Amino acid sequence: IQQEYTKVAMDRNRLKRQLRALLFSERIPLRIGVDLVVVIHPPTPRATASSLAKELLTLCRHAKAAP
Repeated sequence: IQQEYTKVAMDRNRLKRQLRALLFSERIPLRIGVDLVVVIHPPTPRATASSLAKELLTLCRHAKAAP
């Protein structure tokens, strides 16, 4: 997450931790051999974990990265 997204490092780091936790907790199942690149657009810094999980799962299914 680049600095142009938000100038506050605390917001960028919190969002990175939330996304990483979603992927490693297996709430977002990915197919084997899939690399995932996430591009964040404002106003995501204050998004809740459940809304991030729902949107990320929807995007992964659309990209056929998740079953």
